[in-house]
Amino acid sequence: MSESNILVLNNDITDSLVTDHSELAWNLAEKSAAAMRDYAATGDMRYLLAAQRHLTAVQDDSGDT
Repeated sequence: MSESNILVLNNDITDSLVTDHSELAWNLAEKSAAAMRDYAATGDMRYLLAAQRHLTAVQDDSGDT
């Protein structure tokens, strides 16, 4: 495999990662906006907490959640 082919592959991977992160960021923004809209309409904080539920599944280095 030549160096130019490796560079093309690296650019494809980088572009793919940027696209994936952009899509994730957009999905998070949509979910957060919907939660804030629902909270503003109802005053029920559960909408805000439900949008951040995924944060409780994150483990640290010790395995704690």
